Formats: sequence, C-alpha cells, structure tokens
Amino acid sequence: MNSVKYVLVCWLLIFSSSVLSANTNDLILSHKEWRIISLPTKPPEGKNTVEDVFGDDFNDVNGNAGVYGDQWVLFEYNAETSKYKKLKKTDLVKQGKGYWITHLMGEAATIDMPAGSVDTPSNYSHTLAPSLGSNQWNLLGNPYSAPINLARYSVITDTGICSEQDCDLDKAKAEEILNNQVWIYDGGQYILKNKGDTIDPWNGFWAVALTESQNYSLSLKYFFSNNVPIFLIGDSTVINREIDDNGDGIYDEMGWGNEDALGSYMIYPDNLFNKAHSGASSKSYKNISGHSDWGKTKDLILSKDISNGGYLLIQFGHNDELDLDESPENTLPGKGESFYTELKVYTDWAKQNGIIPVLITSVERMNKGVESHVIENVGDYPQTVRDLATDEGVLLLDLQDKSWKEYNKYPDSEAIQEDLAYDDRTHFSPKGAKIVGGWLTELICQSNNNRYDHMLCGQFK
Repeated sequence: MNSVKYVLVCWLLIFSSSVLSANTNDLILSHKEWRIISLPTKPPEGKNTVEDVFGDDFNDVNGNAGVYGDQWVLFEYNAETSKYKKLKKTDLVKQGKGYWITHLMGEAATIDMPAGSVDTPSNYSHTLAPSLGSNQWNLLGNPYSAPINLARYSVITDTGICSEQDCDLDKAKAEEILNNQVWIYDGGQYILKNKGDTIDPWNGFWAVALTESQNYSLSLKYFFSNNVPIFLIGDSTVINREIDDNGDGIYDEMGWGNEDALGSYMIYPDNLFNKAHSGASSKSYKNISGHSDWGKTKDLILSKDISNGGYLLIQFGHNDELDLDESPENTLPGKGESFYTELKVYTDWAKQNGIIPVLITSVERMNKGVESHVIENVGDYPQTVRDLATDEGVLLLDLQDKSWKEYNKYPDSEAIQEDLAYDDRTHFSPKGAKIVGGWLTELICQSNNNRYDHMLCGQFK
C-alpha cells in the first residue's frame, strides 16, 4: 500500500474492534478507534450530508453534541491523486464508497442511518479509477445492509475481454485488470479477503486496479443470483409431509416448507429441498440414537451446486421443549444452554461449508387464551434463537412473533384452527401451510429485518 495509508494508520492511538450492535443496522465505534466504513443503505435525498448521516451519533457523556473536526471526523480517498481529503459537514456521502472515520467522544458511539433510508438497489455497481501506469488503489464499501460475498462480483470494462463476458475476480486478476483480493480494516489491522469471503455491512475495503486496467473504463458490479438452493431442516410444522386421511387423493396435512406452500412463492421451486423430520428436536435431528437426518442433509447440500450461494433454513423448538424426563433428546433454552449450542452446530457447519444459515423461531400454536390473546406456547426457545442470531450475526426470521400477531387477528382459537389447522393446534392444513409459507416470504423480504438478504429475497416472486 502506498505511504499515505501508512501515515493514516500511524494516527491510530488506541485499537479496539468495533462491532455490529444488537440491531445490525447500527455500528458501534470505540473511542479513538479508526475504521473504514461504508453506508449500508441509501440516505434520503436532502439528508445525505456528513452532518445529516453522522451528526447525531457523536455525543459526550453529558449528551452534548460532538464538534466536527475536533471530536469526530471523516476522510475520503481520492484515487486519482492518491491523497486523502477531510470532508466538510456539508459534503455528500453515499453508499458504495469507503470512508475513514474516528472520534474522541470518551465512550463508544453508536452509528446508525437516518430515518427514511432505503435499501441499495440490487443492480448497484462501483466505478473504479483505473491504473495510471502502476497499481491504483480504490476505497470502496459494501453498499448493502447484508453481508456480500466477493465471489458474486463481476468486473466490467467498456472494451476488451471483460466487456464481452463476465469476468469474476480471478479472471480479472489473470488479465491484470483488478486484483482478486481486497483489504478491510478491523480497527487494529488490515485483513486480507479472498474471492468467496464475505464483507459485512458498514465495512469499507480497498480494491486494487492493476496495470492493464489503464486501457479501460472500469466498474465492479455485484450480482444476486435468483437460482440458488434452499435447504430446510426442522420438525413437523416444516416437513414436506402430505397426509391423505381419506385415500381420496386430497392432502389433509402439510408443513409450511412444502413445495405447494413455501415453494409456491419461489421463482424456482425445484430449488427447495425440505429435509425436516416429524418429531425432530435440534438434538435428535443429528443424533444417531434419534432421527439421524443431519448426516444425510449435509451430504445432500455438498452434492448440490452452491458456488453461487445457498441457504440453510433452521426451525426447531417444538420438540425441544417437551419434558426433559420424557426424552434425552430434549434441550434447555437459554443463552449458552443446550438448545443454543445444538443450533450453533448447524450455523457453524453452514458457514464453514459456504452456505448461509438462517434461523427461524418456532411458529406459534393456534390457541387463544381467556383474554383473547394467543397464548405463547413455545416458552423461552424463540428468545434463545434470537440470542444466537444476534451473537453469530445470522439472519433471523421471527416466525413466532409473526404468527402470534397474525393469529391474534382472529376472534378465537376455533377461527384460527378452522382457517389454518389440520386436526390440532400445532399442524397445518394445505391452506394453512401456504398461509404460513407466505408469512415466511414476507419476513424474508422485509427491508427492516435484522440482516436483510437481497439474494434470499430474490428467490421469491
């Protein structure tokens, strides 16, 4: 890296890692910490200056607003001059660019986006400064509110080979147009990221245009595939089961993960692989003494093409909550307890094998109480799922909360069950399964979700 970057790093007095807060649309920046950041959403028109976006985030211990330039500051990098510029409070900031930021407020600052900010369009592309004869550094950033995978970037030139076909980072490196590695800064050191690695929201990164890029106009575009596999694991409320009680060819029970339920909302329903098992808990699903499905599911996932991405949707809890005296396969809820650690096995494996885990809280049971509110029948298990999602930075679909709210729109338990149930307060008719599948689709595509994922939403109509 050129010397100006090293000069800037020498300003760092105290190193401590900034982190995403419990609301992963926020960033926590420690006192005196330097970071390369990028806006994860598009600020509203007229509310997109340095002051508009960051001015309310820096306050001292007495609540007094910090003084820009003295107590907090942003710098941008000019690739053409290879120099930094201290931004004015009135300068515009936008997603996709990287900015150096620090503050001296005495305690950690929580940085968020202004009200009315919207998700970055999925067709966003970065414009890069090409080489002027030597390697050219560009300070960019993740423009989305979800992690991006570097394997999904394509390099585009106005002429030449990368104008005629998609050039991924490896191809661009082979043509000496753009390096296939980028660098982020974690508050204490640079970290090298390779093709296939992810970059979290709020993170800026350095990309390097190589010598052959001097002949082109150069851009970097992120592509979301709408044709990736989705794998489901869970219990009977998810299962692909289709019970025909009367032998008349009409299905009477169905899980929300059925191809005619959740799959009916997908662009490519053949990409839905439902491996849920009736009666499974988070523990019994993987244990040989239990349902023993996890090994087969892992083999299935690894047999599919997940080079463009893939998702593992996980919903357990109904069978985990049974009396521990009844079965050794049940678990205890709570942060760090057995339900938490059993679920973490699935999320860890998914991350290690290039597939994105998605945690789902258990759908509520269809039962209204004496005060005409749905009784929360799934105990502390949903909160454990929420805690794990926060701790591990995993997308959360809060189906327990969604179903509770939807059920409460009905006058009583009988009305809920008449509309959605099979023959009890837990399992669904085909109509009910499709309704719940629609709720999942809504949760997946809500832009205010805790880690909204453009590509996952893009799998649905």
